Amino acid sequence: MVAQIEIPVPRFTKAAHKHQIAAMRAFDQGRARFAHLIWHRRGRKTSLALNLMIREALKHPRSTYRHILPKRTQAEEVVWNDPNMLFSYLPPRETGLWKASISNLTILFRNGSRIVLDGADKLADARRGIGGDGFVLDEWAFHENAYVYDGLIQPILTESKAKWCWFITTFNGVNHAYDMYHAAVAAKSPDTYTDMMRASESGVLPQIELDRSRKSMPNSLYLQEFECEPLTGDNSILIQPAHVERLKTIQHGFTGVRRIVSIDPAFGGDACVLMFIENTKVVDKQILHPDRTEEIVGAGVVMGSRWNTRNFIVDEIGIGRGVADGLNAIDGNFVQSFNSSEKSDQTDPLLLNLRAEAWWYTSQEIREGRVAPIEDAETRKQLCGVLFKVAGSGAIQMEDKAQVRKRIGRSPDEADAYVMGQWGLRNTPLVRENDRWATSGGFVPAGAGMGGMG
Repeated sequence: MVAQIEIPVPRFTKAAHKHQIAAMRAFDQGRARFAHLIWHRRGRKTSLALNLMIREALKHPRSTYRHILPKRTQAEEVVWNDPNMLFSYLPPRETGLWKASISNLTILFRNGSRIVLDGADKLADARRGIGGDGFVLDEWAFHENAYVYDGLIQPILTESKAKWCWFITTFNGVNHAYDMYHAAVAAKSPDTYTDMMRASESGVLPQIELDRSRKSMPNSLYLQEFECEPLTGDNSILIQPAHVERLKTIQHGFTGVRRIVSIDPAFGGDACVLMFIENTKVVDKQILHPDRTEEIVGAGVVMGSRWNTRNFIVDEIGIGRGVADGLNAIDGNFVQSFNSSEKSDQTDPLLLNLRAEAWWYTSQEIREGRVAPIEDAETRKQLCGVLFKVAGSGAIQMEDKAQVRKRIGRSPDEADAYVMGQWGLRNTPLVRENDRWATSGGFVPAGAGMGGMG
């Protein structure tokens, strides 16, 4: 005999906040056949949707509920694999009320109902028909387009008024999710529930966490992620021109001297950028159009010799691996290999890869005035021309080079070299502890001569 169980489980009900309770009540009263929930990051919208689907699956035999994220990999990582998500809200496994099928990310209930996790990318690619009684389009603003709803789900909803669909998300600029939310608000349909939950009003997140996020993030991004105001236009530029311009008014003093040559390699007519940076200041820049790895290695050695450093950082993607190996083969060189596509482990804020982490770090240093003025006009333009977005996983993602080139007519190679150099400069040794930097005239060594290699 199965012991009496409580659905939703106490883990959800005992911690439910007022917005979750209100949305569930609206559903039960028939006011949320359609729901548009614009809730701030970490507002527990996914946990609400999972508990609603679990309850409905147990209540209605032989029913199907689909939870769809932008990508299937997200469905697996964010909902299926996370121990605090789907499986933490199901009835205890020993009740025998359900079993899991990991091959198709499905929970099969003993009454014949099921919950299916999926990705819009796979559904859209297959253009295959699906069935269901209830649908949750999670991170709706981050779906590439509205096809899965318009082409696959909406026709199913016309079959019965008992079928339902919820759209849950934070904003991601002004796109289909933004338009649908405001259209629903204006329509005031009796079966459509709309709710916007801002972090400053919800009380879900501690104020100390909000203060930390506000300090570490560009204001426009903070407003989108936590105050539900979508990024538009120039607000999606991570490094703002005003912050770069303000650097000219700041006096910089450094204890010791750090130097590095940053190399963004390229072949086939693309620009290969070499940049010498000394205590955050770009002192020298060279643009090459090489045909061989050896040309880049040789140019790097010459630049390092000219400016008395053996510290290098190289983007190792593609041909960069050969450049890094060539510089490493020379005794005395210290070469940092920078894999821009490597996954970032930084979670506050959540960053997609190492390139995003380096850009984020550099943007913070510029905002806080901890770098020297950026005198090169082209570098300034490129730094202030690369956009960012929030991926469906909630991670910050920088616009890739191909998109930048298509949008503004040039690749941001110089900006990437600058960002990579600032990132690598942190890990270079001091030349001498008592050397110092004077913003008006460059290095001022403490005594005659520059001393040894940096």
